[in-house]
Amino acid sequence: MGSGRWHAGNIGPGNPFEKVPELSRRARGVPVWVALRSLGRDGTIALVDRLAADARALADGLRSMPRVEVFNEVVFTQVCVSFGSDARTRRVT
Repeated sequence: MGSGRWHAGNIGPGNPFEKVPELSRRARGVPVWVALRSLGRDGTIALVDRLAADARALADGLRSMPRVEVFNEVVFTQVCVSFGSDARTRRVT
C-alpha cells in the first residue's frame, strides 16, 4: 500500500485491495473472532438463542397491537411488520 494509491497516475488493474478503502481493512474479522472466542461455543449459542427469543417476543407484542400486522413467521431474528398506512408508520418509527 503505497501513499500514491490515490493519485490520478495510479491507473491500471493493480491489486484491488490497494484501490478501494473498504478493502484496505484486512483485519475486519478480528473483532468478531475475539467476541466468538470470548463467548465460547455455549455463550455464542446462548446469545443467538436470546436474540431469536427477543425477536419472537417483539413479534408477539406487535401482533397484540391494533392495526399492526406481522408478515412473517419469526424463525430467527427478523420481524417484518406493517403499521398500516405510511403516515402511521412514520409516526410509530
